[in-house]
Amino acid sequence: MPLRSTKSAALLVLAATPTAALCCLRAGATRVTLLRARSVVRLATPSDEDLFASLRARLSNGDDPKALQPLGPDEVSAVSLGPADLIKYVMDALVQKRFEVLLGFAAAVEGGKTMDFVGQLQPGAFSSPEALISFMDKEARYRTMLRISEWKPMGQCVLSNLSRNGQQKLLVRPATGNWEELYLNIQLVPYLEASKRWIITSMHKAGTADS
Repeated sequence: MPLRSTKSAALLVLAATPTAALCCLRAGATRVTLLRARSVVRLATPSDEDLFASLRARLSNGDDPKALQPLGPDEVSAVSLGPADLIKYVMDALVQKRFEVLLGFAAAVEGGKTMDFVGQLQPGAFSSPEALISFMDKEARYRTMLRISEWKPMGQCVLSNLSRNGQQKLLVRPATGNWEELYLNIQLVPYLEASKRWIITSMHKAGTADS
């Protein structure tokens, strides 16, 4: 899997959007960068702690049970965030039009290839939420992803390759549309010193409800 430069990953953790800063590192970051990012969190100065508190406050919607809560680096490991938890977190984010969360959990793609060899969309190929949204808006198959108001899993995530890969079938629909099929492919990858985390490698929308 391609690795992003230490400089780029560090900037993502410290200076990107609030969700990217608190939710997780991009899946392609190097081991050195991941360790550096964790050190920043653990050895934060008072001013850093104030900054992270401010970020959490801006991302939180008070006592709203449907509000998407930010996650810290230690909260995205496979121990804390299993396949079902990852799928729920990302899909709830998409309902709230939080596409930066999808990018935050997406595997980095070298060369910016938006589709893999079997025609599945690779979210990690996009450099920003705006770029991903623009692509989906131009593709009839994925346009529903911009208008999701409801989703539900169809069974459990099917694991393969000694439980290192998985695929989750979902149904999604806009507020005034019919249910459509969506498949999310996930992978278990190394994270921090001796931990692992689940990331999204690709997704596939099985046409539109009218096709």
